[in-house]
Amino acid sequence: MSAVVDAVVTAGTSAKSKTDNLVALAAIRMSLLGQDPEGYAKGCTALAGASDSLVVSHVKARTLIITGDEDKVSPPQICEKYTEEIKGSKLVVLPQVGHWHVMEDLNGVSSAVGPFLQ
Repeated sequence: MSAVVDAVVTAGTSAKSKTDNLVALAAIRMSLLGQDPEGYAKGCTALAGASDSLVVSHVKARTLIITGDEDKVSPPQICEKYTEEIKGSKLVVLPQVGHWHVMEDLNGVSSAVGPFLQ
């Protein structure tokens, strides 16, 4: 895991987190370093080999989609598409946030989830 952690953290976090949120970067690094390397590699291989798009139009549950405006894994454009396909869903795009939403902007995630759960 140590061989890929820096690349994953660099690619998955926002510019703001890289300069202003070093605790988040450390937490992400710790989370990644705690992963089983073989399991992580298999997950990456499965995701990389996936070519079918997700069919989400049949989702009936209330759905909240959260992404960051700097998320390269689940970018806002893809999340907007899913929001259009899931009736009644809501999208929240957190500013200056990458893929690690909870670690990069806990308050933003909490502000989105709290009202959604009421």
